[in-house]
Amino acid sequence: MKERVVFFNSAAIWIGIIAAALCLWGQTILGSPFQSLHILKGSELLPPIWIFNILSIITNFLIGLAAGGVINATASRLNNGEHEISAYKGGFFFISCFFLSFIRYYLLFFATRLFLALVISMSAFLCSVICALFWRRVRPALSAAVMFLFAVWQFYILFVNLSIFLHN
Repeated sequence: MKERVVFFNSAAIWIGIIAAALCLWGQTILGSPFQSLHILKGSELLPPIWIFNILSIITNFLIGLAAGGVINATASRLNNGEHEISAYKGGFFFISCFFLSFIRYYLLFFATRLFLALVISMSAFLCSVICALFWRRVRPALSAAVMFLFAVWQFYILFVNLSIFLHN
């Protein structure tokens, strides 16, 4: 009899909560980027800051939930060795994307290092796409879908970053 695995167990939910809390902590420590956006002429490219911050927290929660789902699927021995390797490779790109997003947020909105933020934004976008491709082998329905949505978010932020870079 095949064992049934719950995709979003409590560990996956906790990983999602931790990811959202890290995002909220970073936004709280750095403060509002409104003044930088006004100086960089980027305020018309973004939704109001409070919506942007809420969307950031929600997307970080969702990608943390997706990471927890992959960890759960891998730990439950649902996948063979090849899928387990894909889960770990995707996890490396997930961690890279996650931290590159935090670095980019600081560089773009507070340090105003526009070119460096653009390079890191491109790297975060590529890491999110590669992560989604690896996780598609592990749990195609949920984790890969969430990571592909996160890649769309990263592409939007890349577009904002490129627009600000070209205007300045």
